Amino acid sequence: MVITSTLKIASGLGVSVQVGVFTEDEALSFLADRTGRASTSQAQEVADELGFLPLALAQAAAVIAAQQLDYGTYLDRLRSLRVDQYLSPSEDEAYPQGVAEAVLLSLDALAADDATGLCGPLMDMVCLLSTAGVPRTLLHVAGQAGLLSASRKRRKKRRAVPPQIVDEAQARLAGASLLTFSGDGATARAHRLVMRIVRERQIRQGDLSALTACSAELLEVAARSLDPVWQYRPAARDLVQQIVALSEHTAGHLGKSDSTVTRWLLRLHGKSDRAVTRRLLRLLGWATLCLYQLGDSYTQAIEYGQGLVRQPPLAA
Repeated sequence: MVITSTLKIASGLGVSVQVGVFTEDEALSFLADRTGRASTSQAQEVADELGFLPLALAQAAAVIAAQQLDYGTYLDRLRSLRVDQYLSPSEDEAYPQGVAEAVLLSLDALAADDATGLCGPLMDMVCLLSTAGVPRTLLHVAGQAGLLSASRKRRKKRRAVPPQIVDEAQARLAGASLLTFSGDGATARAHRLVMRIVRERQIRQGDLSALTACSAELLEVAARSLDPVWQYRPAARDLVQQIVALSEHTAGHLGKSDSTVTRWLLRLHGKSDRAVTRRLLRLLGWATLCLYQLGDSYTQAIEYGQGLVRQPPLAA
């Protein structure tokens, strides 16, 4: 078993192998190979700005190659996009300044040339769910339910999107090093740091409540399809993981910075911050009952149940 972690305490779990960033030569070779452009002093500046971090370099190379930019132009755009006002690395998640900017530039580049129109909504949804990954079948359900067809501000009318279009959007995201797939191709994953950056942007832009409601609706649809749960054990276990992740990622943030448009849309559809919170609590209740019925982990079921009864009462 291989465990990757940024926490030093994890080194006590087995034999520790320190994995560092690229060397300067490795970073320059990587950029040249991915972009098709020879190494220059500006390529070195790009690598240095991103701290030689492979994740950030992969995203930078994808943007440079897709938009046919030179290193200097990309460097100017990278330095002009400052996100440090709302995204500050924690002690356990230290990363070079510039990484968040590289992630956002990659997302913006995809959005500007996205025939599917789904790359943004897909990343928004994946980054609110489990860090272990999201089953691609669940993302197909989101498409068919019309939960991916709307824009970030949810102005458009819902429309069903077939699985092949959802897969095309996932492939675009994977090509930009924003998503990866499990070995069997059944699960889509995003790097923890990418997920955190996307969530911070959702909060900053005031979109979190609407996006949380959208993800919660997807999990409710999935939960209704798993009855009785003991007949769908693997899917039920995964859904519990997705529900808990959504709750943890949004805890303490709902409603704090929602945009005027988001609040208007929530009211238009008969929703509110309290309604979204109630929906999350119902999902957590389902997860608790599911764990009890599966008999896998009574301790975990009790833990979730205790968390539910400690929640402050919601006004009607």
